[in-house]
Amino acid sequence: MGKEFMIELKKTKQLEHIIYPITVVQDRYGGCYSGAGWIAWNLESESVPHDPQSDDVSCANFWYENTETVGKGNSPDEAVIDLARNLAKTKNPELLKE
Repeated sequence: MGKEFMIELKKTKQLEHIIYPITVVQDRYGGCYSGAGWIAWNLESESVPHDPQSDDVSCANFWYENTETVGKGNSPDEAVIDLARNLAKTKNPELLKE
């Protein structure tokens, strides 16, 4: 693991209180519509929208119109780190300062 990844992971550990609940799923279309292979949601699994895992048109429309804060990455860890960063921007920007 690279140094940058470890720094991001450490920051994520500091942000754990803002990313519960969390559900991480592999993108059905490999990122074609979402832009990433893995998506992290700040939702219980049963609350994750179905459209991103549905047919092509529903999935494309969902990502075009999406306003949910999500994390995206090439691995589950990257998606969680991205979600933590995105949630910190909206919930507590002070956590992102060095």
